[in-house]
Amino acid sequence: MKILLPTDGSPNALRAVHYVIKLARQGLSIDLTLLSVIPLTEDVAVFLGISKEEYLRLSQLRVNPTFEHYRELFSNINNIQTSYLILQGDPAEEIVKLAETDRYDAIVIGSRGLSPVKELFLGSVSHKVVQMAKCPVVIVK
Repeated sequence: MKILLPTDGSPNALRAVHYVIKLARQGLSIDLTLLSVIPLTEDVAVFLGISKEEYLRLSQLRVNPTFEHYRELFSNINNIQTSYLILQGDPAEEIVKLAETDRYDAIVIGSRGLSPVKELFLGSVSHKVVQMAKCPVVIVK
């Protein structure tokens, strides 16, 4: 099964990782891509006076600790093949675009846990992904 797991390093995202591990321990063979989407694009960063090199360095500083932690969690599980990817842009749009382009079977994503009032005004990435995705979406609380 080919699964896309977007992560922002939050506790909710970590619960989504543990959900996928649980699926693997039940015998499911999983081709897993862990995705982190940086909302501030390189073009906007350069416009704001941040060099391309500094932008890339800061992006890696933000994402690498999370990816390293996940690598440790998956290290002893033989039926999960993992890859790690960083994209730039609107998180929900990039998640859905990748899921469609690379033909994922499902998206597993942590919930944001926004209050009903905040979600009414701001929405959440997981809510937007559910609305836009053409493949099944599992939201882990």
